[in-house]
Amino acid sequence: MLLFLYNCGARVSETADVRWNDVQLVSPRQVRLRGKGKKDCLLPLWRETADVLHRLRGMAMNRDQQHVFVNRHGQTDPARNGKLTPTMLVHRFEIDEVVGTGYQAGGARTAAPMPRQDIVAAVKEWAAAGAPCPDR
Repeated sequence: MLLFLYNCGARVSETADVRWNDVQLVSPRQVRLRGKGKKDCLLPLWRETADVLHRLRGMAMNRDQQHVFVNRHGQTDPARNGKLTPTMLVHRFEIDEVVGTGYQAGGARTAAPMPRQDIVAAVKEWAAAGAPCPDR
């Protein structure tokens, strides 16, 4: 990660968001970063950086892993999402009273558009798939 940061001059937040489909490891070696204001930029990669990333890709615990830089459990940094892991998020949707109030709306509030058990099932499916984030 340090080599990548040095090569690109990227912010840590930009680096944490890099996905494998943002990286081109063959000539022209480059990476797409999503910066402030959701602006994309293409930056060149040194051959050495591309070689290290290629080796890192081979070491991935899960071949479907989307993010380049993950922790030892194959997950992205939970500190960036309120320290919630996908499993914790499923649990929160299942039992959290604040989430539940969205299904019992009163006053001028509109109830959630689908039953709570359907939302829980969808979040469980998402978490089981490795919590993928769609491209923008």
